[in-house]
Amino acid sequence: MADHPTIDPGKAGGDAALGPLLGFEDRESLVARALVMGVPAFMRRARALECLVEKLHAAIAAERERRLKWVFPRGRTLGAMERRKRVRAFNRRWLRFLETVPIDEVRRAQEDYNRYYGIEREVALPGLPPAPFREIPLLERSDLRGLFPPLQE
Repeated sequence: MADHPTIDPGKAGGDAALGPLLGFEDRESLVARALVMGVPAFMRRARALECLVEKLHAAIAAERERRLKWVFPRGRTLGAMERRKRVRAFNRRWLRFLETVPIDEVRRAQEDYNRYYGIEREVALPGLPPAPFREIPLLERSDLRGLFPPLQE
């Protein structure tokens, strides 16, 4: 008789049930694989994509703030006509600016995420049933106009 109770992986729940599903016989093997593998590629790819989007949004927001200082200068009162003129000029320039923002790197990262998610998930989590996957819609210039719209005239 053993000094400690034994667990039959076929009858147990929790980690013991995951072992055979993932191709391991015991918890130690499962933990060892996780430590060797590190963060799965699909998760690293998702985080890199998030960082690219955050960086793009931050750059656009900073540019918008810089340009708004011209429309609404501190310490200076503008008449209604001058304010409307500045808002219209800002809107024209702003929409032109949004057309020049480089979005290719974000779109490429989105395409890669959509393309490789299934494969990378299967490598990281072999044997699990497929999970429903919705592709990330590719960033469009109209998305930028929605997130950073022109000023109301």
